[in-house]
Amino acid sequence: MSTDISGYTYDTALATSPVSLDDLNLLLATLLWTDDDAAALARAGADHADTDHADTDHADIDHADIDAMHTAWFKAVTLTVALWSQPYDPTRW
Repeated sequence: MSTDISGYTYDTALATSPVSLDDLNLLLATLLWTDDDAAALARAGADHADTDHADTDHADIDHADIDAMHTAWFKAVTLTVALWSQPYDPTRW
């Protein structure tokens, strides 16, 4: 396994991603990623950006919206793990 993984340097030109746009689209399709997921993550970010961490009153968010945010977050984390693991073992792609 190589210990020289591109993308871990700052202020230098980065190599082209080993993940093609087709690969990314296949991962997104495998995760059943939708525009609704992107919107749910945006709502979650907006909701928490303006919130004092001591304030836990989110009465304006219903359970369905919370479930949508959680599902989108899970898909995003799964996608991130898949993308970050590719350089460590490209033979499994």
